[in-house]
Amino acid sequence: SYVDTDATATLAPTPVFTAFEQHPITVAADNIYNDFGVSIEDVRRRLVEFPTRRQRNDSETSRFGLTLEGLAADWNWDLSYNWSRSEASESLTNIVNADRLRRGVGPAGNCRGQAIDGCVPINLLGPEGSITAEQSDYLRVSGEVTGYTRLSTFSTNVSRSLFELAGGRGDLAIGFEHRMEKTSKRPDELIASIGTIGGTNFQPTRGDRRITELYAETILPVWKSANGLSSMVLEAAFRYSDYSDFGDSTTPKLGMRLQLGPAVLLRATYAEGFRAPSLNELYEGNTESQSSINDPCTLSSNVGVLPGCGQQADPTRSQFLTVTGGNPDLEAETSDSFSAGVVWTPAFLSGLSLSADYFQIEQNDVVSSSAQFIVSQNARFGRFEDNVVRDSAGNLTLVSANNINVGGRDVSGIDLAFNYQHPERRWGKLSFGGSATYIDEYLARLDTSAEELDLAGTFRDEASEGLGGIPQWKGQLGLRWDRERWRGSWDIHFVSDMTEIVPGTDRERTIDDWTVHDLQLSYTFDVLAGLRWSLGVDNVLDEEAPLAASAFNDNIDGRTHELKGRYWYTKLSQRF
Repeated sequence: SYVDTDATATLAPTPVFTAFEQHPITVAADNIYNDFGVSIEDVRRRLVEFPTRRQRNDSETSRFGLTLEGLAADWNWDLSYNWSRSEASESLTNIVNADRLRRGVGPAGNCRGQAIDGCVPINLLGPEGSITAEQSDYLRVSGEVTGYTRLSTFSTNVSRSLFELAGGRGDLAIGFEHRMEKTSKRPDELIASIGTIGGTNFQPTRGDRRITELYAETILPVWKSANGLSSMVLEAAFRYSDYSDFGDSTTPKLGMRLQLGPAVLLRATYAEGFRAPSLNELYEGNTESQSSINDPCTLSSNVGVLPGCGQQADPTRSQFLTVTGGNPDLEAETSDSFSAGVVWTPAFLSGLSLSADYFQIEQNDVVSSSAQFIVSQNARFGRFEDNVVRDSAGNLTLVSANNINVGGRDVSGIDLAFNYQHPERRWGKLSFGGSATYIDEYLARLDTSAEELDLAGTFRDEASEGLGGIPQWKGQLGLRWDRERWRGSWDIHFVSDMTEIVPGTDRERTIDDWTVHDLQLSYTFDVLAGLRWSLGVDNVLDEEAPLAASAFNDNIDGRTHELKGRYWYTKLSQRF
């Protein structure tokens, strides 16, 4: 397969915050446009004289796969080889050359208009329109980043029924896999030297690894009743992983299914998990960005109360200079998960099936780069003093937040599902189905010494290093109708309400719940193996996505709700 993607985005003209760049910029007292006679360190201005920034992303992804499979001496076997490579580039135009801006607002003696070195004095203090075309042309530059990732995998698997047990034949599967991963990201010289404003500055990234894995799993039908209506099946598996750059791990899985007559099935599973940090998490070069952070010290009620808030920081700012990057000393993420449930198919109502499963997942040593966590801990407890830099007025000027193993997550809840097939009648056949998930607790512990936060039913925007929306209830309900060549469907999707913190305050508000109805009707014509025409409408009632006040780049939770509104479509498909 081959995929070529080209996308262009338009962003607002570049903003400049001279006091809060990684290398601060000062308007010199004798700059020809400085009428105040003193040096000015804190100038905040969006360069509206610039054209809008244009970001273009190009990517090419190629993939090749080959599989051979067969049967030998009652063993099912397969051999597979897969290779893929993705190349990408990102270019951003109409951003600012930070070094030229620094000289253009610096001492007049170093930048007299049309000097031999081409320096042009910059009128950063004037009103809209004060930056001339000549000044704009001197400052405007483009930045480009290119990179690739490559993955090649060889695997083989064998399986067969090996032995007879009380409940039937036991199955065994064994497999081997070898993977080679490689990644590289190359910024141009200006970006790598932290020389731009309005884009993301970062250092090159490069890494590679080899991974070898072995696994075995078995299904053991250990018991079956004399009438064949009750049985017990055990499942067991393990996986061994060896990373060239990280170490090795062995993770097991155990499961059981107990059929109690024709109506009741009990099931349970326990598994351990292991995730080695990705190549980017380990080796990514330092990256500079303006992160959206809620600084507790901007609230006057915290000044003198929280150990890290000696002065009130500027409450008008919400984005702060942040440096992130990889960490080759990371530990692996590990997890323990458990689930148990029941499936009920009552005899008194043929065609009905109900299921409920409880799940609990515990993650440890979660890898994260959380500037928000570091700032909050620094303000509330005085921790991470070396990672948080404030100026003499108490304002954040730099947050260093390289990847660390920050803590853990404990998630528990219930999965519910039902299906019902109504007996066929002259008017057709109806079927109902639905599923829902309830998150009882989503406990996030951002550090081993920090207290747990229950995020179930909350929204924390990912741009602010949150986990997005975690509604307590999500569900869908579907109705299907079939009659000869006709088919119809009605689907209902539901997301429960969530709470969020209003930006710049300690006050919470509620993001409304959201319900969407989708309809579709189709007819199959007798052409070859079937020509089907479908007409549908999504979000029939044109339900708007609810407002999320703390969403950074929009006003909705775009990962949970959809913005498109009512959407009509038609589709024609031909089977051969």
